[in-house]
Amino acid sequence: EYGVDALRFALADAGDDLEDANFVDDVANATILRLTKEESWISEVISSSKTNTSDYRTGPATTFHDLIFENEINIHFKAMKKALDEMQYHQALANGIFPLYNARDLYRQNETTGYNIDLLKRYIESYIIVLNIFCPFYASHIWKDVLQYTSDINTQLFPIIGTIDHQLVAKQDYLAKLRSNIVSRLSRANQVRHKKFKLETDYNHMIITVAEKLPQWQAFINE
Repeated sequence: EYGVDALRFALADAGDDLEDANFVDDVANATILRLTKEESWISEVISSSKTNTSDYRTGPATTFHDLIFENEINIHFKAMKKALDEMQYHQALANGIFPLYNARDLYRQNETTGYNIDLLKRYIESYIIVLNIFCPFYASHIWKDVLQYTSDINTQLFPIIGTIDHQLVAKQDYLAKLRSNIVSRLSRANQVRHKKFKLETDYNHMIITVAEKLPQWQAFINE
């Protein structure tokens, strides 16, 4: 019913402990759809990066969202390496592959100054190398036919893990909570606007005031 890659991925996701494995058909089906979607996206990135009209940037990570994405890559590959060393394949997916998808999607959603093509290529190459553990035929196809590398993917070492910036993690968490609060408050404000004032239009913007320095008492405590 399923190809080898989808089957291996679903089996890895089924669990690591001594309890009965929980093979889920929906995971295998979702894997087929996801891998197809990933191939389409990777092909689009590689093709677009070769044209002069693309909006991609080159060079090291420089923008805030570049740095966030780069940090997320390091965090999740480190977690995946630990899980794989312990032969915890479900944890490798849960703490590595799946969060990497989310990090990449958030980068595409939030970055407004053009994507960093070198950072995206690092993500793609590293992702395919580790995915080869679970989906070898798919990974080999992407490596040779889409990325057009002549080397054998099976000879590639685990991706190099860079330094993790924990302060950047704290900033990211703060902004995520702030965004959630903003969305929640806008939703409540629009409900009041509709019910109490009988207005059909929604609030569509918010002014956020950012302090340039801490209040004197907080600065004193931090010292």
